[in-house]
Amino acid sequence: METMAMIDNFKEAQACLVHGSMDSTDEIRELVEAYVRLCSLQYDHQLFHACLRTIDMGIKVIGKRESDSELCLLKAELMLFRGNAMWELKEYSMDELMDVNNEALQFIEVKMKNKLDRLENVIRMYDLRIKIFKYYNQQDQLSIYQQLKTNMENEYNKLQDEEEKMEYSMPHRIPKRIENHVEKRSYSVRVKVIMSQTYQLLIPCHDMYKTVECLMSEISKRTWDLYGIEPHIQRLTTMDCDLYKKDLLRDVIKNDNQYMEAHANGSVTKSPYDLYTNACERLKITTSKTIADHLEGQQSSHNSFKGLNIGGEQRTVIAQVIKHIPDPNIVDLSSNNLDDGAVELLLQDAKAISELNLTNNHLTTATVRMLIRSLPNGLQKLKLSYNRIGPDMLIELPDLFKAFPHLRLLELEGTYIGKYTDYSCKMDPMDGDVEYMDEDTNEFFQPSLVLKLGHNHFDKRVFSKWIDSLSRIHILNELNLTGITSDQPLPSFDLCRLSSLNILNLAKCSRRVFSLNSLNYMMFNHPSLSEIDVSYWNLSVEDVDTLFDGIDLNPHMKSIHLRYNPGVGDKGILKLSDLLYGANVQMLDIAGCQLTKYSMDIIMDWIRNGRFMEIDMTDNNQLITSNDQLMQFIKEYDGSRLVIRMSAEVSSFDRQ
Repeated sequence: METMAMIDNFKEAQACLVHGSMDSTDEIRELVEAYVRLCSLQYDHQLFHACLRTIDMGIKVIGKRESDSELCLLKAELMLFRGNAMWELKEYSMDELMDVNNEALQFIEVKMKNKLDRLENVIRMYDLRIKIFKYYNQQDQLSIYQQLKTNMENEYNKLQDEEEKMEYSMPHRIPKRIENHVEKRSYSVRVKVIMSQTYQLLIPCHDMYKTVECLMSEISKRTWDLYGIEPHIQRLTTMDCDLYKKDLLRDVIKNDNQYMEAHANGSVTKSPYDLYTNACERLKITTSKTIADHLEGQQSSHNSFKGLNIGGEQRTVIAQVIKHIPDPNIVDLSSNNLDDGAVELLLQDAKAISELNLTNNHLTTATVRMLIRSLPNGLQKLKLSYNRIGPDMLIELPDLFKAFPHLRLLELEGTYIGKYTDYSCKMDPMDGDVEYMDEDTNEFFQPSLVLKLGHNHFDKRVFSKWIDSLSRIHILNELNLTGITSDQPLPSFDLCRLSSLNILNLAKCSRRVFSLNSLNYMMFNHPSLSEIDVSYWNLSVEDVDTLFDGIDLNPHMKSIHLRYNPGVGDKGILKLSDLLYGANVQMLDIAGCQLTKYSMDIIMDWIRNGRFMEIDMTDNNQLITSNDQLMQFIKEYDGSRLVIRMSAEVSSFDRQ
């Protein structure tokens, strides 16, 4: 009955408030006091949801009239009830409970002028906070706030004693509560950011009612502004205690220049453009519009600086970008007119680069030695083509493969590595076998290295030294000698010593470099060669006979590339069909070999008998010259598992 009467009175009072007939502060104060009484009654009867609705109505009535000291006390009382009602419901997360607790604490600290009232309400809020931390087993925060509560209680008792003495000594005066001395409202904190590298910060905290979470965000922002890396702050500690994200700074910062440690679990991934503009700001170097436009839109994993002619102070900026790009990553510095010193500056602080492209610069073996000395061992692809490196690269080869055990591609095309007159090493450059073992499985790596030495002129003696060195590298899978030249025929039979070799690319070479008879001997005797490319060799029918005679006795050979040898023609295909009868070849590339309709009968016979798994016969536009021939081809091809590639002008079939 009492509750119903109170609700009727509230409805009447609210109606007056809405129609503007309740103007005086006294009337509003009486209404809010009634809300507080109703709230207390609902709380005592465990009507917590109703209690929260009553609190919202009471706070709404107060509105912005917080300057009145009594209304301020009433609002603080309602906020205390809100925190306790939410706690009792057990329906809210720890973060939600802490947000409400922090809001009440900030209101009490800012709005309450009387220190005794302020201390009393803060102690009550700390009581609730201690319950929360105990429930969620937050031991560090629990001990902090138990100590804070004890300190507050001691201060409260001391202040009460001082007021009682004042009242006794001056009974004729209205006692005036002693206000606290002017408290310092801002502090600075010294922060050590701990990640793969540590960073030191000094951060001013002007608003002590912000949370620890806000401070963590500020630490990340300032680390980015000052050092070019934005850490993911996982936790913040001070005085050997972990800080809870919802703690107020006023509760955890007690001294100026207090020391804190920010523990990070990685960093925010930034684009190359963001890293570049940030580095320019930190180093106070003018941004290059050309570089900025080039980097804008690039992904963080692929960082291309190709053709930017990076020079002067911009090299210092790009070095910072490369330093902070996430790993593993791809860095392309090709076509930049860089010398050895410039590359060393750019890569001096580089992290785990997976692919490095230094093609078309002005580099020597000094850069190779620098990479061996400075780069982490995760490098998988290294492109050094079209630099004047010279044959002394042979000397660096053993250390290079040992420094980068995961290297899978090494490009040295057009690098002058075959001139004997430039070769300074008078002894065997590699005195032992190089094998790589996987540290996780303790097993040797399978052959997977692709080595590109094409477009070089080789002296016969230097070529033999290269083969000798490569024969000791047991992960060599593919050797690309495209377009190499020589004044003397090179000993191709030496290639048999490359025991792990599977793929040999000799495209665009000539018979002056490798004789057909020696190549035939090498293919017949090589222990593992499964693919050979002799495209653009200007082979004739007789050459095909010489080169592939006995190929059916090599069980390893799986792929043959004869593309763009127009002298092969229909007769060459007929000869090749006889030579490959009984062989294990599965892929045949005869693109651009000037085949006509007379070769089509042979190809359809291959289809019917399942001779191959894949045939590339593009750029042979005279193969099919009539619709009848096309329909016959489709009939034979339909249902087969063979993959055939033909020019678009004729037809296109591709069945996987």
